Amino acid sequence: MKIADKYILKQYLGPFILTFFIALFVLIMQWLWLYIDDLVGKGIEWYYIAELFIYASAHFVPMALPLAVLLSGLMTMGNLGENYELVAFKAAGISLMQVLRPLMAFAFLLSIFAFLFSNYILPVANLKMNTLFYDIREQKPAVDIKPGVFYNQIEGYVIKVNKKEKKQGKEILKEIMIYDHTQKQGNTTVVIADSGEMIITPDKMYAIMTLYHGCAYHEDFNPRDEDGLLPFYKRCFDENKIYFDLSEFKLNRSDEEIFKDHYQMMNLQQLQNEIDTFYLQKQKQIEDYYNQFIHLFTPPVVESENQRRKTKDTLQLALDTFLSKLTPQEKLILFNALTGQIRAAENRAMVLGEIQAMTDQNIRNYTIEIHRKFTLSAACIILFFIGAPLGSIIRKGGLGVPLVVSVILFIFYHIISISGEKMAKEGVIDPALGMWLPIAVYLPLGIFFTIKATTDSSLFVIEQYILFFKNNRIFKWINKLLKSKPRLSS
Repeated sequence: MKIADKYILKQYLGPFILTFFIALFVLIMQWLWLYIDDLVGKGIEWYYIAELFIYASAHFVPMALPLAVLLSGLMTMGNLGENYELVAFKAAGISLMQVLRPLMAFAFLLSIFAFLFSNYILPVANLKMNTLFYDIREQKPAVDIKPGVFYNQIEGYVIKVNKKEKKQGKEILKEIMIYDHTQKQGNTTVVIADSGEMIITPDKMYAIMTLYHGCAYHEDFNPRDEDGLLPFYKRCFDENKIYFDLSEFKLNRSDEEIFKDHYQMMNLQQLQNEIDTFYLQKQKQIEDYYNQFIHLFTPPVVESENQRRKTKDTLQLALDTFLSKLTPQEKLILFNALTGQIRAAENRAMVLGEIQAMTDQNIRNYTIEIHRKFTLSAACIILFFIGAPLGSIIRKGGLGVPLVVSVILFIFYHIISISGEKMAKEGVIDPALGMWLPIAVYLPLGIFFTIKATTDSSLFVIEQYILFFKNNRIFKWINKLLKSKPRLSS
């Protein structure tokens, strides 16, 4: 590798790594802000949150990677152009395509990595992230008893605390009322205490509430006296401990097999196998419907070919003879029976149509996911050939102008991508066209910017456009017409 190639690659890698992690951080923060209510207040261990963030980081790589390629290309070539290093390269006989050669090789290797990542790593990361996130969302909130509010998150108990006080570093509960529903007999057992405190065991499996100066009241569910009254028991205490089982507050991990059938959790081979299975299911559904239809509306099959031909030739004659012998009431019964069969066939056709539509939707979803693995690689290359030539044309480095330009370009790319994917999922356009639509739109743009950059075009020089308008005959005539003053008639 030449010294110039090493220098250009070194200038590119720094902004690429920086912009990639900045984009990834912004995307994760946006996702966290969206689902913050599902994560906060559940007493989840820190390592589960860290694990979720790692999987979420892998999930957002397909969005952060093309943006980093675009922005870093703009920054690198803009810095080289702003510092007149591109001019020095051209003065030394090195063309712009030779300057871009190491970066093109890096973009090509990056596209291969993007494909391997989306095919092998991303499905596993999506599976683990969705499984863990589902478990966290289903997790009960941590024990948080608020004053003056009935707390019923602990199974079998309803707790009310009127006040909370801090005393010697401990939280003291005042005026405690506990309804015991563990026997599932209603409000038959109530514990009332003046004060108390609650601690949670180190393994977070139990909560121990120590009550002071209170009474326990119990009403027997089954009457035992002659008057049919319920016996009533009262037990007072100076100190009493109640153990609450918190095992249901522990995060329970679901089996990953539950989520494995989703198309985002599969690689190319698995996706293609599922699509083949769906096509076989569609064919079998049609064959089953056809067999049911034939069974309902065809006459009994005769054994010999001669009998079958005779039945076919005389079917109309036999039907007319048969109908002529029926009374009006019998014809009405026959008509109602045939109408019922037709309605049953119509219902079966509607059900088959709905099933076929669901199958087609699944086929589109799986086909879209196949194309997504390739469009990520193509996006890295296309956006590189937009960012790098555009940076050499603009000749502005830093994070200012390149950031604005890259964000605008990426937003339009993302809008086109989302629109194409939505139309593909709804069946408006073919899945391949929907997923490759942003590539098809940005490919001519990349070719145009590359040609303009290699020919030293002054595409974004305002003075060139002003000079063009000044030298144009039409604009000269319009300008002369505007400056001329109308003569006043005498």
